[in-house]
Amino acid sequence: MVHEPQALENFAIFCLQRDEQNARYINEKFYDMSIKKGLDIFVEYADICLIQDWAAQNEDELLKAFAKSIQFYYNSRVQPHIASGAKSRFIFLVIMPDHSNHQDFYSFLKNKINCEAPVISQFVANRTITKYNDRIFMNIIRQMNAKIGGDLWRMSFGPEISNKTMLVGIDVCHKGK
Repeated sequence: MVHEPQALENFAIFCLQRDEQNARYINEKFYDMSIKKGLDIFVEYADICLIQDWAAQNEDELLKAFAKSIQFYYNSRVQPHIASGAKSRFIFLVIMPDHSNHQDFYSFLKNKINCEAPVISQFVANRTITKYNDRIFMNIIRQMNAKIGGDLWRMSFGPEISNKTMLVGIDVCHKGK
């Protein structure tokens, strides 16, 4: 259960054409999990924005094609939504192609999104989707919820702990390399 869920009503998935099946899979998985797993986070079906496979022939063309698709979607869908005074937020999910340098891909597109199409974004490697692990998808939904202002967990403490106390959590569950 999520303490303060935020609906993911307006979101888009950006991926290469060859990864369309994975985009559709994650789209369906998010929708199903939001209803069946007790998350209380409503996830609407995303728009799937496909980038032509020819763009993947070199890293520079790939980045330009993703940036162009993101900017087009922002101009045609997000700006009119904002102009209408709608309250719900957009979030972009970018599926990083397997053959790309993920760090460069992420850094370039994250910067482009933040500067030119200011929308909350979530990146996921294509190979992560192909693991078909519900826990991974659940964590992605939770991360997206937190990014749009949802509160995942809330803790209460006894009166002996001041409201000015900072709690630090350390994640130590990652497998070593």
